[in-house]
Amino acid sequence: MKKGKYCIVLCCMFVCTNIGKSLFAQVDTAFFEDKFLFQEEIILSTIELMAEEDEFEQDYNELLEDYMYYAEHKININQPDYDVLMSVFKLSDYQIYQLKKYLDSKGSIQSVYELVAIEGFTKETVASILPYIEIVSAKEERDKKISMKRVCRYGKHTLLLRSSYVVEPQAGYKNKSDSSLNVNPNLLYQGSKPYVLFKYKFDYASKIRFGLTAEKDAGEEFFKGSNKQGFDFYSFHFFMRDFKWLKSLAIGDFQVQFGQGVSMWTGFRPLATGNAIDVFRYGKALSPYTSSNEVNYLRGIATELQFGKTQYTIWYSYRMKDAILSDTSLDNELYVTSLQETGFHRTIKEIERKNNYSQQLTGAFMQYTHRVFRVGGGVFYSHLSYPLNKELKPYNQYVFNSQNLLNASISYNVIIKKISVYGENAMSHNGGFALLNGLVFYADPLVTLSAVHRYYSR
Repeated sequence: MKKGKYCIVLCCMFVCTNIGKSLFAQVDTAFFEDKFLFQEEIILSTIELMAEEDEFEQDYNELLEDYMYYAEHKININQPDYDVLMSVFKLSDYQIYQLKKYLDSKGSIQSVYELVAIEGFTKETVASILPYIEIVSAKEERDKKISMKRVCRYGKHTLLLRSSYVVEPQAGYKNKSDSSLNVNPNLLYQGSKPYVLFKYKFDYASKIRFGLTAEKDAGEEFFKGSNKQGFDFYSFHFFMRDFKWLKSLAIGDFQVQFGQGVSMWTGFRPLATGNAIDVFRYGKALSPYTSSNEVNYLRGIATELQFGKTQYTIWYSYRMKDAILSDTSLDNELYVTSLQETGFHRTIKEIERKNNYSQQLTGAFMQYTHRVFRVGGGVFYSHLSYPLNKELKPYNQYVFNSQNLLNASISYNVIIKKISVYGENAMSHNGGFALLNGLVFYADPLVTLSAVHRYYSR
């Protein structure tokens, strides 16, 4: 009788321990292999589709660089960076909630195909992140500890030099008569035809990163004239992360992204598309700036501190920016009448507008994260060296027109079963306020419903 009991128990144990193996053995790995092979084409087509729907004509190189970076520096799915999974790879807050829940109950994931068994994850979802994730054991993770010897030995150096040249004749390079140049000197580009990009990056286990970017646009001067120092644009970044309570430190060029982007968001801004979950926005908080785009970034120092479930982000930025300046006949003071955000410095007029004014930005943001909710609040201050005084037109009557701006905001996100409620509410020192609140219902992996409410005061 005892033997019978033991036999039943042993059989049950054998069945239970092999459920996972039999389940994942039935996964159609060919499906994932096909998706993996064509992942590059999928990324490019996705970015092209987003660009077609983008009325603001953003620079998608930043998003492409993120994909390329995590293709080389894969995310350990057992200790993932949830910010990256949401902001770059567009996993929903509901999927992140289910992933956390699964890891808490199982301890670890043994195979990337195991993700299909997690509620909210479809085969298509897993296939979309498969090239960027890996399984790393606890021992391997511990072996990534920092030492000067390991950094020098295992750090990865990347050097990129790119140049392009338009063969066809272009109006900006054609010889002009002295009379036409006297009337309009901006008909002629001051520099040479080639576009030149130089990038150097160093990375050690995604914990220490630094790099230098230098760029010359076609038509800009190179080692002469307005660019005697060489390139027209230089960018340096140093970034380190995950050192006990120091979650991250950025020196040089960086970007910050909080809440729904109502008060503070620099860098690439994902747009709402036909996808229901795209109305919900999630940023990377603090990250290094590695793009060659010359406009939407911060320059200075920033840090993230992590104590338990509470995260504090503090930063200061000072950088020169392009603008059209003019004075008034009344007080003879200079004003910024138009912001120039093309990054081009080819003609005399564009060169004159380069680095015409400075902007200082500082702020602090605190966020508490729980498995089912997240709440944060921040204060942000901006100071311009010259006040903004844009010409009033029907479409810009209520835009910011001053020298100093103080903002405060509160953001939140709550998961209630299959419903996600989120939002950000902000107010400025001049009495203006903005409200953005939304709801997403994940009815089924194939059915998602969303609603969003926006209100911006005058």
